[in-house]
Amino acid sequence: MSASYIPPDEGPDPANEAGRPRAAGLMDSAKRMLATLLATVSTRVELFTTEIEEEIHRVASVLLWAVVALFFGSLTVLMIAFTVIVIFWDDHRILAAVL
Repeated sequence: MSASYIPPDEGPDPANEAGRPRAAGLMDSAKRMLATLLATVSTRVELFTTEIEEEIHRVASVLLWAVVALFFGSLTVLMIAFTVIVIFWDDHRILAAVL
């Protein structure tokens, strides 16, 4: 930037030629309050979306573990049934297979 550049917000107030700082008016206060409110709402929305993403990941993890548990539970029942059939193969194989 050049040395002669003065940003618009930092320039002298044409209505205040004496160089005294301008008193903050009601509109300036309202603008600052609205900016703060919007920043707060923006932060809350970001936090909410982060929480939703984490919850979706948690639910997906729980569902995955439920599917794994269901698979291994079914495998256990199948192995128990097969074991019962093998144990009673000589005496009552048809009865063991039906039960």
